[in-house]
Amino acid sequence: MRDFMRCTGKAVSEEYLRALCESRIERVREVLTDIRPEILETLRELKRRGHRLCLVSNADAIDVLPWAGSPLAPLFDEAVFSCEVHLQKPDPAIYLLAARRMGAQPGGCVFVGDGGSDELAGAKAVGMRTVQARHFLQRGVGGADCRIDRFEDILSIQ
Repeated sequence: MRDFMRCTGKAVSEEYLRALCESRIERVREVLTDIRPEILETLRELKRRGHRLCLVSNADAIDVLPWAGSPLAPLFDEAVFSCEVHLQKPDPAIYLLAARRMGAQPGGCVFVGDGGSDELAGAKAVGMRTVQARHFLQRGVGGADCRIDRFEDILSIQ
């Protein structure tokens, strides 16, 4: 944050930076702990059906802090955070790493995302099937094999 503020040319106090960081940590914690019940149930159902799940996220160290306490964490077999692996979506290497950690070939994987950061195009480039989840972003993006408007619609994808 200090470097970012320096780049903007604004002088800010350490107190202000601390408050800014604390605010961001709290916002991320809320996002990772206040999960809609239908999302949790959909993920549980995918697990019951024998699917293995891997989270691939462009995240910084602050984003990762609340992950262990998230109700999502136990539902995922793996989590690949960009800040830990020094790769970011849409770099094909991050998708290949996720597949390798799952013991799968990219062609046997389905990547689900909202399409930000050209993530669907990146997954498609390595041979993954791609699904755009439009419950957050309604816009169409390139690289989607199919689109769903409600997260629970993942369960009906063949």
